[in-house]
Amino acid sequence: MLEKALKSIRETLSYDGYDLVFEEKEGGILDIRIVAGPDACAECLLPKEVLREIIAKELTEKGVPFKSIELTLPVETTGSL
Repeated sequence: MLEKALKSIRETLSYDGYDLVFEEKEGGILDIRIVAGPDACAECLLPKEVLREIIAKELTEKGVPFKSIELTLPVETTGSL
């Protein structure tokens, strides 16, 4: 259900060279990471809070229950794109 709900966001991100990886943790916490591919467009990635709101809205509209979203962007994991 979660994968289906995130499909459109994942497809949108792929146009700019990104992928979306997720894991469901205990207590309704979603760990979502945006991963940059070799040709990722750094200027195309929306700010973290905007992405979190878009993801939350999509999940809510699709009826996917969650308590919180832990979102990690590429610059937070590698220091650069």
